[in-house]
Amino acid sequence: MRALRNRVYYGWVIVGVVTLAGFTQVGTFNPILAVFVKPFHDVFGWSRAEVSMGITLGSIGGGLIGPFLGPLIDRRGARAVLLTLQAVYGTCLLSLTFVNGALIPFVAVFAVGRTAAQAGANLANQVAIANWFVRYRGRAMGVTNLGNRLGQAVLPGVAAFLIETVGWRFAWLFLGAQVWILAMVPCLLLMRRRPEDLGLLPDGAQPAAPNAGTMVQPAQRPQVAEAASWGARQAVRTRALWLMTVASCFSYFVGAGINLHLYPFLGDSGISVQDSVLVSGAFFTMAAVGSLAWGALMDRFAVRYCMAFGYAISAATNFLLLSSPGLGSAFLFAVIYGFAFGGVNTSISIVWASYFGRTNLGAITGLVLPIQLFANALGPLFGGMMYDRFGDYHLAFLLYGLFTIFAGLAAALAGPPRPAPQAGAVAA
Repeated sequence: MRALRNRVYYGWVIVGVVTLAGFTQVGTFNPILAVFVKPFHDVFGWSRAEVSMGITLGSIGGGLIGPFLGPLIDRRGARAVLLTLQAVYGTCLLSLTFVNGALIPFVAVFAVGRTAAQAGANLANQVAIANWFVRYRGRAMGVTNLGNRLGQAVLPGVAAFLIETVGWRFAWLFLGAQVWILAMVPCLLLMRRRPEDLGLLPDGAQPAAPNAGTMVQPAQRPQVAEAASWGARQAVRTRALWLMTVASCFSYFVGAGINLHLYPFLGDSGISVQDSVLVSGAFFTMAAVGSLAWGALMDRFAVRYCMAFGYAISAATNFLLLSSPGLGSAFLFAVIYGFAFGGVNTSISIVWASYFGRTNLGAITGLVLPIQLFANALGPLFGGMMYDRFGDYHLAFLLYGLFTIFAGLAAALAGPPRPAPQAGAVAA
């Protein structure tokens, strides 16, 4: 491990660990559950709203434990929290193999697994990356989100294939096993709290020269000023925090709803199962590309403007899909909306550390997490209820587009908080 640190900045190892964890984490995400919606209806007679309840309760549960986990991650680091919650999450996925016709046990187990993934895993991953990067935080977070997007691009197709060939029980077995192998082992062996714990500085920078006569080698990165370290009580008094919370809540509501209901929406529009899987895969593949591209972009430009632009693109393509719900429009939607979706989610991960620093990041994000995940919980339920009430998704997707516009306006208005505490200079 020491030899590895000497050759490569160890923060990129942390990025690799978190990326793998993000890949496995999507087992309780909406695109995965979406491919089980029709099999569960065919076998058990469950409605789309009933299946969505697991998403809803899990998101609420994640929001409830977020404020307690955030300060714990700040004090103890992400490793212990991640290992514990990954074990819970993986076990829940494996347990879904034994689901029978009873809805309540399914909803309860799925909700516990989603609680672990949504609250602790997401929060710990975000704090871990913010602790290791300042100058290159956008790029690092973009690579990290790549794992999540690739998981959403690949694993729904794998699950759909397993459902068609060997049955939905084996699909849950596969999803649970990969958590234990791909997420927990690297986390156990490689995860570390902060660069300072290993005698390093953020971004792999070298300490500043001790006097004017000491030359800094060209390969060494210069020092830059990190964002001021706000306390949680200070942060909640700022206009910026609440505007970004509003923007992110609209995003969570819409993103969760579309992620779950896009697959059945395509089927209802006459698109075959195979083509629907391809469209969903293209959507999340482009989201992965967007995570990388927008992450690099946000290292150079203001996060709020990048976020607002991403929302504008998302709303426009959502209306395009509604106006012409054919296969060609579906693929165009997948490419453009997916690219914007990846950027928006990366910006939400970046903005808190960019505005409030990394010292109390877990506590600050833990405070807003309940609101975000409550919105995340309502989005899929809203889509399911609209479908059950009107027999199609038209009104739901129309409102999703309008809410996205509101999110963009809130993000554009959310300038960096002022006045700020005294910022300390850190290497980056």
